Amino acid sequence: MIDPLKISKMATAIAKAEGFFVPGSLPARCHNPGDLEIGDVGYGVDDGKTKFKDDNDGWMRLRHQCDLILSQLSGAGYKLSDTWWQVAVRWTGNDAAANWALSVAQSLGMSATNTLQDYLNKA
Repeated sequence: MIDPLKISKMATAIAKAEGFFVPGSLPARCHNPGDLEIGDVGYGVDDGKTKFKDDNDGWMRLRHQCDLILSQLSGAGYKLSDTWWQVAVRWTGNDAAANWALSVAQSLGMSATNTLQDYLNKA
C-alpha cells in the first residue's frame, strides 16, 4: 500500500503545476485540481476538462489517479522507472511538459530527472 501522505503530496504538487490554486483558472472553475480529462461524470466538461461536483470530489479523483500511478495500476502506462519528465509528457500530452515536470519535482524536493521510485523511496 502506498503511503497516503506521498499520494497527497504528489496530488498537491500536480494541482500547483496545473494552476488549480490560481483563482478563476480552468482547473479551479471545474473543481478539478489535476486538470483531468476523464469525460463527463455528471457535471459536464469545459474545454475538454472534467467538471467535478466540488473541490473535495476533484481532490478525491486526483489522489486516486496518483495512487494508481504509484501502484503501477494506471491504464496510462506509468512505470516506477519513469522520470518526472516522462510523467509530465504522459500527463500533459507534451503541452508545457517541461514546466510541469520542473514544478512538480521542485514541489516534491526533487529534480525532474528523479523517478517515481525515487519519490517513493524519499524519506
